[in-house]
Amino acid sequence: MRVILNGMVVFTLVFCAGFAAYAQGDFQSEQIQQPAFLSALTDIPLMNGLEELSEEAFVFDKPGGRIVDATAVGKAVSPATIELFYNQTLPHLGWERIAPNSFVRQGESLDIEVFEREKYGVIRFSVKPR
Repeated sequence: MRVILNGMVVFTLVFCAGFAAYAQGDFQSEQIQQPAFLSALTDIPLMNGLEELSEEAFVFDKPGGRIVDATAVGKAVSPATIELFYNQTLPHLGWERIAPNSFVRQGESLDIEVFEREKYGVIRFSVKPR
């Protein structure tokens, strides 16, 4: 009985010390990185390795729906990798795929165009009312 009680005390102390270190930020584990989203399309994630070209973004919000064009680029990311990421990710965010690189959700359509420009993988997003 005494061995079990001592074991429980040691476990509790180790658990509490570990939790305290984690709470103070001293925990040496991989930190979970929050996904980034496009500034022009705040409900579309920005794939790791891509950078949004915010100066090329166009946003027009009207009573009948929004019209948005946004572009992101990545030097070490191939167009095939970009296309695969978004074709796999967008359906999990409620976008229904109706054709290659074309999606619909809640009265909007989203088309993505993926290509290479000067050794950069490029994706262009276009959202408009359906």
